[in-house]
Amino acid sequence: MAGIYRGRMGGQLVFFNVTVRGEGS
Repeated sequence: MAGIYRGRMGGQLVFFNVTVRGEGS
């Protein structure tokens, strides 16, 4: 999913994905 987000927005979505991943969602 992170790869898709990266291609979509660039970095904002990646950062959000990382945050959610860190939470364990």
